[in-house]
Amino acid sequence: RTAIRAVFTVPGGTEATLFAGRITKLETSYGFIERDGPGDWIFMHQDSFGGEDWQSLSTGQLVRFQIGFNFFGPMATEVSPYTSS
Repeated sequence: RTAIRAVFTVPGGTEATLFAGRITKLETSYGFIERDGPGDWIFMHQDSFGGEDWQSLSTGQLVRFQIGFNFFGPMATEVSPYTSS
């Protein structure tokens, strides 16, 4: 039930779309990202943070991510920190 069933792609495309946003709430093993542009907060789980140290995250930090869908709805996948240029 918690496995990602699909990843958001551009219509007709095969590669996952990258989104950007800021971490708005951060707990022990999960958090929420406010996406740049319109849209609701996106749930993220510690397991979706690709290879980096979860403890290094902070509220307000910029991140890039993909949006996947599981049984419960949308969630951030492949989350990684970045700096805006």
